Amino acid sequence: MSETQLTQLQEKLSTNRLADAEIDEAGKKGGIGVLNVHRRIQMVYGENYGLRIESVAGQGTKMIMVMPASPKHEEKPIPIQEA
Repeated sequence: MSETQLTQLQEKLSTNRLADAEIDEAGKKGGIGVLNVHRRIQMVYGENYGLRIESVAGQGTKMIMVMPASPKHEEKPIPIQEA
C-alpha cells in the first residue's frame, strides 16, 4: 500500500475510528473489519495491545497482532482426547 494509505490506516487504529464515511479510489466505502479486530483485542487485553501494520509500497504489507503472552484470567486448558 502507499505511504499515504498506511498513514491513514495507522491513524484510524490509533484513534479507534471504527466507521469511516470516506470513499476510496475504487469508489467503495471503507470497511471496518481490521479496525473492529483491533478494538476487540484492546477491549480484552488493554490499550497497549491490538494490531500493528507495516508496509513497503510495491513489496508487501505485514499485519502484526500484539497480545500478551498469558491471558488476564487463567483458564484450564481443554484436554485433547486421542483417537
